[in-house]
Amino acid sequence: MTKILSHTITFLGTVLLLLSCADSTVEKTITGEFAITSFQFKEDNDLLYCLTLNYIEFYSNGSAKIPGIIDRQKWGIVPDSNTNAKWQLSKKDNKYLLTIISDNKYFNGEYVITFGKNEKEKHLILNLKGNTTMFSAEKSWFNYSENKVDELIKITKQSNLK
Repeated sequence: MTKILSHTITFLGTVLLLLSCADSTVEKTITGEFAITSFQFKEDNDLLYCLTLNYIEFYSNGSAKIPGIIDRQKWGIVPDSNTNAKWQLSKKDNKYLLTIISDNKYFNGEYVITFGKNEKEKHLILNLKGNTTMFSAEKSWFNYSENKVDELIKITKQSNLK
């Protein structure tokens, strides 16, 4: 009985360690600069060309720089020039979540994270889906061959299936 208990505790410890490593890997991957490749707010068209810049940056101290929004297409979009934000990573119901806290209504909110890859350009793709906003962004300053792109994809896809 003691041997079974010992093996069970060892197994649970290993599982918890692997989960915390996965969380750390996701957090380290989020930190950095991403080029936004698509941006949709509510049911509007792709608002990519309404962004003041197509970059979003997540800093390790929890702050972020987000683009402003202007109405270049004359669609009646309310401009928002606030580019300051904070971010935090969490896990809820086995899903990785990124929360962006900002006065900018286009970016403020909680997003489910999934990763993908652009094999042609060797970029990591970050997909964020929230209640009102969804966007994709690519990280080019990422060692595609040495980093575990497939592992990141698997971690976030599996977490979203549960």
